[in-house]
Amino acid sequence: MDGAESQPAHLEPSELGTKEYWNKLYTNELSNHAADPSDIGTVWFDDSDAEAKMVEFLADLEQEQEQQQQESSQSPVLAKGTSSLLDLGCGNGSLLFALRDDGWSARALGVDYSPQSVALARQVAASRAEEHKEEEDDDETPAVEFSEWDIIAGESSTVLNGAQSSGWDVVLDKGTFDAISLSDARDQASGRRLCECYRERVLRLVRPGGIFLVTSCNWTEEELRAWFVPPSGAAAAATTTSAPAEEAEIGKFEVAGRVQYRTFSFGGVKGQTISTLCFRRI
Repeated sequence: MDGAESQPAHLEPSELGTKEYWNKLYTNELSNHAADPSDIGTVWFDDSDAEAKMVEFLADLEQEQEQQQQESSQSPVLAKGTSSLLDLGCGNGSLLFALRDDGWSARALGVDYSPQSVALARQVAASRAEEHKEEEDDDETPAVEFSEWDIIAGESSTVLNGAQSSGWDVVLDKGTFDAISLSDARDQASGRRLCECYRERVLRLVRPGGIFLVTSCNWTEEELRAWFVPPSGAAAAATTTSAPAEEAEIGKFEVAGRVQYRTFSFGGVKGQTISTLCFRRI
């Protein structure tokens, strides 16, 4: 079985997979926020409370690892005070702000290929800083950073530098893989659909032992597993036959947890409208 055969069938392309769509959306949201700072724009999957559930999942995972450390004397992967956070396709930055509010105080960077998205996130951050100015006077927590960067086409060195040269402790995706899966664009070097390049790009960003937490409304849990933990040999075949040499992967992902959402039953089949899986780089 080759790499393509191990992957789920591609989604039909949509305007949600184009940069033009997101630039237009965030241009409007920038204007709305400037007129009303309480309007931070769209919080993706808000109807499923996905953002709060992702924050809760990470907090629970940190506590679980802290308990394991006490029992085995092994250093935990996660710690609110030291774990670095990278949000891919950050939008208005709401996920990173929610993590800050929950006590995650180490370096946090949100990246997006839409300059209007980055401008909105910075504008929201400035509003938050002004709102909490008195509280933050004695707070040494670094400000959340935002930068324009394309995960598929951008140079990895842009986000892999300094203390994060070997990767980030926590890499986040709330809907970005969904949008990439709706693009019909092709990677110039390999000719593959962008969604086929995503796993190996994300692997580079997660430090060994670190985690990748991804939320999707377009893919089921089983399909996310197939995208990020392909059958043995399939990933190597895909890399060898179609990916450029510089994209050769280092390590792989394993499933490290999931978020439980409210389920529904239809025609005797149980399911949920959204999926969040946690992968660990090994």
